Amino acid sequence: MFVYTEGMNEEFTKWIDRKIEASGLSRKQIIQKSSLEQSYGYKLLKGTRHTSERDYILDLCFAIRMNAEETQHTLRLYEMPLLSSWKGRDSLILYALDHHFSLDDANELLEENGYKFLKCSGF
Repeated sequence: MFVYTEGMNEEFTKWIDRKIEASGLSRKQIIQKSSLEQSYGYKLLKGTRHTSERDYILDLCFAIRMNAEETQHTLRLYEMPLLSSWKGRDSLILYALDHHFSLDDANELLEENGYKFLKCSGF
């Protein structure tokens, strides 16, 4: 069960801000690259909204173009379960992250291997 704490929220948002800056993308571009509904995505990035859906955080990680290590750190800060290379779906997601797949390409890889897409909040 997720326990929402002020300190975690602050650490997560600082980390995300640094990753956004390093990506060279604007928040608007990141939200557009994600499958998240616009206002919900902005609130997640700012830390003013919480989700219990790990896939939503993974969606943002793909949009920011994080690698597997950075994504695991992001999940840790958000107090979400880490991706496990021992689980089929998770191992494909880790592969997609390390090979710089887009979210669409990652979802295609998941579908080709019989796994469900990464969930999205909109559309």
